[in-house]
Amino acid sequence: MNYRKPFFVLLAGVLLLSAAPGRSQTFENPSIQGSSSFAVITDSRTARECRPQMTAYKQTLEAEGLPVYIVSHDWTTPEQVRDVLRKLYAENALEGCVFIGDVPIAMITKAQHLTSAFKMDERDHPLHETSVPSDRFYDDFDLQFVPQGTPSQGLFHYYEMSPDSPQYISCDIYSGRIKAQKAYRRSLQTDCPLPRESRGRTPRRDAFRPVRLLHGPRLLLQFAHRLAR
Repeated sequence: MNYRKPFFVLLAGVLLLSAAPGRSQTFENPSIQGSSSFAVITDSRTARECRPQMTAYKQTLEAEGLPVYIVSHDWTTPEQVRDVLRKLYAENALEGCVFIGDVPIAMITKAQHLTSAFKMDERDHPLHETSVPSDRFYDDFDLQFVPQGTPSQGLFHYYEMSPDSPQYISCDIYSGRIKAQKAYRRSLQTDCPLPRESRGRTPRRDAFRPVRLLHGPRLLLQFAHRLAR
């Protein structure tokens, strides 16, 4: 299945995905079978401290017939996450995923032609100002990226789009991010952590037009509503 998205977008969210042996990833399998699957990707602390909410989300989706994987890990690079998604897509008919917690954010240069509004001369400004945060790194498997020499800053990891990459967006899966706000944490009486603050400047967000998920938006919004209650 191909989900076409014309622009790079940083989506808001958090959940987990499945684990590869020997890489210390925690992989929770679905309790049902189905023609496709969904993944929740999260970090180890969020998985531990928000376990009741994630379990309730998983049970809700599986009651509707959608198998759900929950994968947690102390992720250090976006490639780790992308590898898990590719594996689930190839072997378990993954249709979409959601990220919760400290999941790395790919910061992309040489791709401003794929943004809706962001335009800045990359030759005259520092990398952290000209990079575009985008989860297309995770949901369009055909895109190719080259790691930059710049060290990561917290959750931010820097890449440039390869000249050999397709120069358009054609997503293989849908994705989203869910952020647990402090007010949600108090109402839940739990210690669900906010994503760790990254050292360095906050990535610009005015460049990104919100993308309507072509399948599954109700599922993500439903979980966001659960967090807010």
